[in-house]
Amino acid sequence: MIFQCAGLEFDTNSFSLTREGEAVSLTPKVFDLLVFLMQHRDRLVTREELFNELWSGRVVSDNVLSNEIKLARAVLGDNGEQQKYIRTLRGRGYQFVGEVRETQAAPSPAGAASNEAAPADSPPTPALHKWRPYLALGTLVAAVAAAFLWLAEEPTSSQPTTPTADVRPNGPEPGELRPNTIAILPFVNHSQVEEDAFFVDGFHDDLITQVTKISGLAAISRTSMMAYRGSNKSMPTIGRELGAALIIEGGVQRAADSIRINVQMIDAATDEHIWAETYTRELNAENVFAIQSEITLAVATTLRAVLSQEEQQDIAEAPTQSTAALDAFFRGRVSAALTTTKGFGEAVEHYREAVRLDPEFAEAHAQLGLALLEQRTYSSLPLKENLVLAEVAVRKALSLDPALSEAYEALALLERDKGNRDAAQSAYERALELNPGNADAARMYAFFQSNWLRRHESALALLANVKAVDPQNPITLSIAGWVKVELERFDEALEEFNAAIASAPGYAETYRVAGDLYFLKLYRHDEAIKAYRRFYALDPDTAFNFLNLATAYDDLGVPDEAVRFFELFLAASPTGAEADVARIRIHLIRGEDEPLQALLEEMGERYSGQLRWVDVMLCGFDLAAGDPERAIERVETHYPEFLLGGSDVGSIPDRYHLALVYAAALHLAGRGDQAAPLTAKILEALPATSRHRWSGIQTLDTWLHMAMGNEERALESVREWRAIGGRLDLSKHRMVPESLLAMPEGQAINHEILADLAEQRAHLARMEAAGEIAPLP
Repeated sequence: MIFQCAGLEFDTNSFSLTREGEAVSLTPKVFDLLVFLMQHRDRLVTREELFNELWSGRVVSDNVLSNEIKLARAVLGDNGEQQKYIRTLRGRGYQFVGEVRETQAAPSPAGAASNEAAPADSPPTPALHKWRPYLALGTLVAAVAAAFLWLAEEPTSSQPTTPTADVRPNGPEPGELRPNTIAILPFVNHSQVEEDAFFVDGFHDDLITQVTKISGLAAISRTSMMAYRGSNKSMPTIGRELGAALIIEGGVQRAADSIRINVQMIDAATDEHIWAETYTRELNAENVFAIQSEITLAVATTLRAVLSQEEQQDIAEAPTQSTAALDAFFRGRVSAALTTTKGFGEAVEHYREAVRLDPEFAEAHAQLGLALLEQRTYSSLPLKENLVLAEVAVRKALSLDPALSEAYEALALLERDKGNRDAAQSAYERALELNPGNADAARMYAFFQSNWLRRHESALALLANVKAVDPQNPITLSIAGWVKVELERFDEALEEFNAAIASAPGYAETYRVAGDLYFLKLYRHDEAIKAYRRFYALDPDTAFNFLNLATAYDDLGVPDEAVRFFELFLAASPTGAEADVARIRIHLIRGEDEPLQALLEEMGERYSGQLRWVDVMLCGFDLAAGDPERAIERVETHYPEFLLGGSDVGSIPDRYHLALVYAAALHLAGRGDQAAPLTAKILEALPATSRHRWSGIQTLDTWLHMAMGNEERALESVREWRAIGGRLDLSKHRMVPESLLAMPEGQAINHEILADLAEQRAHLARMEAAGEIAPLP
């Protein structure tokens, strides 16, 4: 059976939910709840019926059911005040009052997957991990993609993505206190010894993780809670801001061989203490985890949540008996939470120490795997061995604890980096099945859906669920912002980034992802530089930010600063294709033709046939040098499919780019008949092709139009690019043929661009003089 409502389609045969054909993620419990209510929409459904239907008569608290109702409303774009779809009759039950269309579903083919995989040959986007993950969106490939028109672009679906109605609750309604949501304030370090700070923060972080294991309950994440460290706000104010009905505060004191932890639970609505306890124990790992378990059980009791036997066992079990290993583990957590390159490197060392001290510490192995994968991507060093080491750590964690959500979270990243997309998706789903409260895994899965599967609306729906229980987390907001960048909803994306910065001004990644939007999509090089410099101030050890800054300064027309940052990048990351591109940019700035040509030859020998984006770039240089035969040779040697007219030329950007330069080269070489089939495919796909940088073609098609003698269409391409805000010196970047720039209108357009860039340079100077920009290294 298929139920259609609020633009959504619920298929009970495949247990899938879609919006305009695109999968929407939600938990099985919420799916079953919505279907049951729609099936019985002719009457009021009592709470007792729902308990029996969804939990098979198992006794759970009213708060658990209320939470599922809230999540169901969020999927529909409803809330408890409007009740457009689900009406509440207090004390009795619920009735589905929205308009529903019901049809028979076609039988699902045997073995069909509920989520269709993206094209098998679609290359991955830059590797993005856990926290920084989502946000290393201007990573090396992104920055390099901006370096030349012909460089690598981000993969897109074979079908153009059309934005649909956006599910974007930004958290609870103002003042709404959700009875199933808990805010655990940062614990106070009562020993006042700086060395103990890591232990206090580690205990706090781990306690949040424990509480999320209670079904139906939600704990605000550590990242959101850090904004309240030392806050003078009242408990009711904090509760309203976070939508949390229950607040926990406490402190930790370590002295010699003992530990004292005091905890208070507070009703956010009344500011009254519900429960308080002081634990004084001998300092050892077993006692630390025992205290955590007792606090977690007290939370469950207070909220009348019924724990399954598995949950009770999981909460009660101490993951390590080694106090020293626990210390190292807590240090690793605190270092990783810095979300900086240096922090990830330190986290790796701490987790290594933890597993050395206790080889059976499963979660330490899982976190080591995550940290190694993060370090591998963000150090800008060729740390291929990190992938091998990460796999060892992840497999060990799974062997020690096959039910550890964090281990599957790490496995998903590992499989993704190995190119095993289906395995990565399965691991994400398993991580969330084991612990639906694992917000990190949910955020990572949302980013995976958007950037690997191109299911942007599904990603937004998943992020909306995370926002609903964690409204001020800058990671969630920043990821949501980038998904909206993908959908070319740039104003909304900036709103998300600004909200992330407001909630956590010290979170570095938001500045870089905002810089990527300004630089890659809006061509606001001045604002991009401001954002990248702020990122540098917060995370000076991330080498690829030098590449971001270098390309932004170069595109703005500030060559001295561009060269300086290219050289800083090369000092930190001297090998690889990205390093060679940095050297090319330096040669171009300095007008060094001979070393430039030598380097292009070396790159051809080193990368042709292996890195398609390099071949696109090299073919572009061939066209600019008036050597179309060389471009033809490159393509036909390494990409014989184009000899047959090309295949799916519009499905992947750099394949489309290669098709464009190849077809242009054929026309310039007088082989128009051979180019005709491929040209027809290119022109057919052109109207639906984005002109934005990274995911589009900018002005690359002008080479084909001019080669075919269609000057007016070439000029129209430049006008279209200008209409979306394009601002790059067309002559400097070889973005159009010289013959187009020789035309009066071509000259006029470039003069206009140069004037825009001059104003951006002046604006940058004004911000610099006013002290609005972070200092340079």
